[in-house]
Amino acid sequence: MLFHGHMFRFCTRHGNIYLIMKISVKVKTNSKTARVQEKEGVLHVWLDVPPVEGRANKRLIELLSEHYGRPRSLIYIKSGLKSRNKIVVIEGV
Repeated sequence: MLFHGHMFRFCTRHGNIYLIMKISVKVKTNSKTARVQEKEGVLHVWLDVPPVEGRANKRLIELLSEHYGRPRSLIYIKSGLKSRNKIVVIEGV
């Protein structure tokens, strides 16, 4: 199911049914301020940290957690750990 450029699907775990969302994210590091903005179905995220030792990925998860109001434990990077273009999964939407 596609909605605003994000892919949704239902999953089951431990007998429970929940919805997950896959989003395409473009990341810009070393910005003065951190922010999240959606443009044409892609989420653009400006991070206020450098891409060193996983700090940018950790900050990305924190920002998406705040933006979507979901716990950090339900958000993970599916692909693009060392790239600006990432696919992020948010569980339990």
